[in-house]
Amino acid sequence: MAYMLKNINDAVDGKFLVTKSFPKQAEAGTIVHIMDARKLKNGGYQLDYRVTSTGQNYLIEFKQLKDFYAWARPDTFIARNYNSFSKKDIMHYVKVTSRTFQSFCVPLIIAAVVVAWVLSFIIFGSVGMKILFGVLFSVVASALVIVFYRKQKSGVKMKMYGMIQSKLGVKFK
Repeated sequence: MAYMLKNINDAVDGKFLVTKSFPKQAEAGTIVHIMDARKLKNGGYQLDYRVTSTGQNYLIEFKQLKDFYAWARPDTFIARNYNSFSKKDIMHYVKVTSRTFQSFCVPLIIAAVVVAWVLSFIIFGSVGMKILFGVLFSVVASALVIVFYRKQKSGVKMKMYGMIQSKLGVKFK
């Protein structure tokens, strides 16, 4: 969302899809409506928003404009063209972006390492070759899992932002 705003007032009266849950406020997959933004006397900003599914209103304050932009990161919100996405696209985006290294990569790395060692003990004859190729296969398998994790996460985000880009003319790198 922050990439699409020239100032905080551009967010007013916009509805945005939440992709990262806010504790005790909005869950991922819900829509928030930014109702008002105002500059405070101390130089900060105040933002009123409503979670459309629950009807709850929330007030949040930012000391500086950069704090608002940090809160409105693209991995927290999808811009106001959320309605051009299919439900399948949104749920896939939420699922992939909520993966963590521990919950996704570690189990795959463990499984890949076990398979690598089993294959090295089945395929190779001497103990030295078994250990050498077991270590080599483990490192390669771990690197492949990490590269797959990063590419998939990045690819899904860029696909979503590409859909927004086609509607608004905003370019993402």
